[in-house]
Amino acid sequence: MRGSPNRRRYRLGISLLETIAVLCIIAVLLGLLIPAVHMAHEAVRGTSCQNNLHQLVVALEQYRVTTTKFPKPAPPNAVGGWAIAILPFLGDQPLADGLAGNPSINKVSLMPIISHRPAIMTCPGGWEGDSSTPGVPAAHYAAGQEVVGDVPLTSRIPWVESPLSRSQPALRGQGPHWGGYYAARYAIDHASGDVSWFEGQ
Repeated sequence: MRGSPNRRRYRLGISLLETIAVLCIIAVLLGLLIPAVHMAHEAVRGTSCQNNLHQLVVALEQYRVTTTKFPKPAPPNAVGGWAIAILPFLGDQPLADGLAGNPSINKVSLMPIISHRPAIMTCPGGWEGDSSTPGVPAAHYAAGQEVVGDVPLTSRIPWVESPLSRSQPALRGQGPHWGGYYAARYAIDHASGDVSWFEGQ
């Protein structure tokens, strides 16, 4: 009779083998869950980037229709180009006025303004550090006569110098989206507002 309570207590416990089995099941579930969460997170970032590109293309198209030309490139070491020219079409006339006239990118009084890249020009997967000009964020997008797209993660062109798409080759494996890129063409259906998309590697 004395031995039975001990045996009963032993049976109510969890054996080492059962503990290992539970831990293995948890590890397998985590192994399946973590990549799925990462993929969902990347999908959200990609959607945000595509939304930015859509709005940039529409603003560039509005600029082109209004002025019948593409914005002039930024002069060397100066603020300008497409990113500044389309600011009024993105609802940011005060910023456009503050950066008008192609001022020097090294002008001290401009630093408080150009040290913050507009959210619409920020790709969630882009380089978050400074550009080649200390204190000025790097550009996340480049634009050309027909397309707007991501720049490589190695690009350090300041956002206020408006990099051109032809100067930013889509190098395989260096894009912000799993090594690839998103881009939007100017082929806008004005009835629906749809933009022609393509993805590059």
